Amino acid sequence: SQEEMDRSIKTVMDILFYMSGTIDDFRGFFIKDREKREFVLQEVVDKTLNLVRPTLDDKKITVSVTAEPDIRAIGYPNEYAQALMNILYNARDALLEKQVQEPSIMILIRQEDGHSVLTVSDNAGGIPQQILPQIFEPYVTTKGPSQGTGIGLYMAKTMIERNMGGSLTARNRAEGAEFRIVL
Repeated sequence: SQEEMDRSIKTVMDILFYMSGTIDDFRGFFIKDREKREFVLQEVVDKTLNLVRPTLDDKKITVSVTAEPDIRAIGYPNEYAQALMNILYNARDALLEKQVQEPSIMILIRQEDGHSVLTVSDNAGGIPQQILPQIFEPYVTTKGPSQGTGIGLYMAKTMIERNMGGSLTARNRAEGAEFRIVL
């Protein structure tokens, strides 16, 4: 129907505009003189989830978001979204690889000691202990060579820490891995 076509066109256009912004972000990845700006974490999380949700829904992975209202950060929202997207895709891949019965990803947004904190956790059992200390190094991957390059988390850490002055850390919890972004 025309209504379905209009919705599809709008979705494609939203994705194209987002991809164009991402290309611009990567083009300026090593340039330090860009201006940081204030953004609302919930808005960036929602935008990112809109892009990745089809691949999560298709695999029956539930995503829950718990957010304190109006948590803001200063940085580059598109780079933040790209870092978050890398973390979400890694969680998805771990959940699928380990064939978790009720796969889920939990996102928590809060204020802590004057900083914005976003945590992403899953129930995939965690990162192997021998790899955890090197998880943010380039070319380190828990996936096979045909499935991962080991560059996504390295780039995410660089965007959050070097480009925005924040921190990105990972640890294992009882049910799985937890990634924490602090700005």
